[in-house]
Amino acid sequence: MHRMQDLRPRDPVGSAVLTATARETRKLLSGGVVLLRPEEAVLETALGCWVMQMESRNLTAGYIEDSYRAVLRFRDHTNDYPWNWSAGDLEAWSSELLTGRQARTVRTLQNHIGRFLGYLLDPAYEWAAVCEHYFGTHPVQICSEWNTIRQHGEGDQPGPRPFTRAELVDFFDYCDARVERARRARTKGALTAARDAAMFKTQYAWGLRRREVCRLDLVDVAENPRRPEFGRAGLLDVRWGKGSRGKGPKRRAVLTVMAWSAAALNQYIEVVRPCYQPGPALWVSERQLRVSESSYNDRFCEYRDGLKLPGELTPHAFRRSYITHLLEDGWDLRFVQTQSGHAHATTTTIYSHVSDDFMTTTLNDALMDGAPDDLWKAEAPR
Repeated sequence: MHRMQDLRPRDPVGSAVLTATARETRKLLSGGVVLLRPEEAVLETALGCWVMQMESRNLTAGYIEDSYRAVLRFRDHTNDYPWNWSAGDLEAWSSELLTGRQARTVRTLQNHIGRFLGYLLDPAYEWAAVCEHYFGTHPVQICSEWNTIRQHGEGDQPGPRPFTRAELVDFFDYCDARVERARRARTKGALTAARDAAMFKTQYAWGLRRREVCRLDLVDVAENPRRPEFGRAGLLDVRWGKGSRGKGPKRRAVLTVMAWSAAALNQYIEVVRPCYQPGPALWVSERQLRVSESSYNDRFCEYRDGLKLPGELTPHAFRRSYITHLLEDGWDLRFVQTQSGHAHATTTTIYSHVSDDFMTTTLNDALMDGAPDDLWKAEAPR
């Protein structure tokens, strides 16, 4: 393998890596430029052009930096250049990373490597020809479905699903019971239990993602002039919604549709939240800090395991349940899509897990609506 010096730009803003142009690429391809260190020059210019390509797609600076750093990390691991990388290199790197890291983090790094190699292999950018000219070889795509982490569990492992209605009732009853037990015991845990119950109910009742619920501020809870009966909790201004790949957070307003949830959230804001230190965050930890996503996940697992519910239920199951239950209860698909923040209605329908009984009833209703009145009275053919 080649022994290489660190190619990280000394000035991330003014470095040649971030100011390389397509003209430099053509000069390399023409062979008219004598390179003192061709390996470093080609890699540095290729990375610079890749950065510009991502900038032209209006990807966020954070996403571009993460992509760039992932390639450098893999380069450091292999101690070699992209045109010499192999699938075995990726597999060894991934196995090492999976020790002490979450699978989704490693999957993200794998995706960055795969996209960089896809860019190098795109004929429009001529990098394969540049590598052939200088090194007699070219990059290959080393990331495939056979050696990268899948989105969900493999094999016969149960995938993510929503709560059943009975499970949801049991979960919220369990939350309320913990509050009552702590209150009677006159312990500090009563405040924490009341906060947890309100957090979980809020995620379900407004169909939020975990990050969305954790990053809510008090000012994000607002009145809906058309539904004054909900008081202050008429809608939630969600400012940390999931954006398109490489884009920033997507903002949306989520209307309140469940009267009980408005009452629960209003009670929390008026009675429980003032017991914590003043600040912008809606949910505050025992240390007077915003409740983190990891802490939220830990609390959920504690409650789920206390009820002995199956492990495939995660905090995201609240969001799946919200979408599923609204559709089962007859809410318009377009409304549910808007509430959920999905760009496409197909995402909402795939996301939901309506029950078999609901599917059967819906099918029968559709058939009845378009059938003659006496169709169902007709005798079966002999």
